[in-house]
Amino acid sequence: MTDGGLLSDPERFTQVRSPLGRARGLPAECYTDPGFRAAELSRVFAASWNLVGRLDELPTPGDYRAIHTAFGSVLLLRGEDGVLRAFANTCRHRGTRLAEGAGNAAALVCLRHGWTYGLDGRLTAAPGIAAHGFTPGDYGLTALPTAHWQGFLFIGIEPPAEDPETAFHDLSALLGSHRLGQMVCVHRVERRIACDWKLAVENGVEEYRAGTAPNTTRARLASLGPAYGAMVQDGVGAALAEDAMALPPIPGLSAPGRRASYVAALFPSTILHCTRDCAWWLSAQPDGPGACRVTLGACVPASSATEADFEARIAPYRRRWDAALEADVAIMEKRQAGLSGCGAGGSGAGGPFAPSEILVHRFANWLLDRVLVGSA
Repeated sequence: MTDGGLLSDPERFTQVRSPLGRARGLPAECYTDPGFRAAELSRVFAASWNLVGRLDELPTPGDYRAIHTAFGSVLLLRGEDGVLRAFANTCRHRGTRLAEGAGNAAALVCLRHGWTYGLDGRLTAAPGIAAHGFTPGDYGLTALPTAHWQGFLFIGIEPPAEDPETAFHDLSALLGSHRLGQMVCVHRVERRIACDWKLAVENGVEEYRAGTAPNTTRARLASLGPAYGAMVQDGVGAALAEDAMALPPIPGLSAPGRRASYVAALFPSTILHCTRDCAWWLSAQPDGPGACRVTLGACVPASSATEADFEARIAPYRRRWDAALEADVAIMEKRQAGLSGCGAGGSGAGGPFAPSEILVHRFANWLLDRVLVGSA
């Protein structure tokens, strides 16, 4: 079933909408159907706050980073006034992409015709343009809405009026002693994966595998809001507590925070893990049929990052984060291959949720609340 047929048959989702004990997962076509994917882009990503990184990753005026999003390439740019802004990464003359990767620049110059933009996005030079009525002020870079929460940066096209600070208020209370806003980013990896973005989200909050996967523990629901869900895992999770080179605990961390780790799904597509000594996140953005781009980032308290032996101490963490990502990528790509091979006659129906898959069930229904709006 393709080209929007899935969206016109709401009965296909009846079992997904059932309570957790009776619910089934999303139909396989949700991971392959072009019409469903188009609805996600317009009704979910363009209409949501999307986490794209940390404010401290671009600390200096002129710092920039070009990032992939569901709605195209976006340029993050720190202005001379210290403000971190987001722009569509295209020249206003003929649409040429302005920047790739990350760096620092005094201005942005289009390689095609030399149009030049200041660090605030204003057009400062347009060589050879003398058209009647041409006003440079009308051709600045296209700005996108931005919002901040706990040191993280979010962007959108037409995001909700409720900003992340409000939407994640209860989560801020749960993670308050982790002091996420005072951390600094020390690791960032980006890669393209041959799987639908939803598989990356589901993988990050799938507690069902905790009984068999190594280095995992049972979790319980800790907090649930309209835009997020969080679980707590007894034990320190990925912190290397028994390793002599482990990072020190977060200064001022609460007693519960020292004994547990927290996993939060920030809808639509970010998973946040907080442990006793660090935090890391994974964000997924659609990148064409059956593919997504993921960013794995990690941060630590500023006091840890300034220790003389920090590079030696952080090395095993980086190896562990990267190894975990590689293992998850292999599973996610196998899932996508399996879902793409599901045919008609019932084989494409989602299987039942385990009782522990609270956040996977919550995510599926959050998604349907938005994708099905306006569908027949």
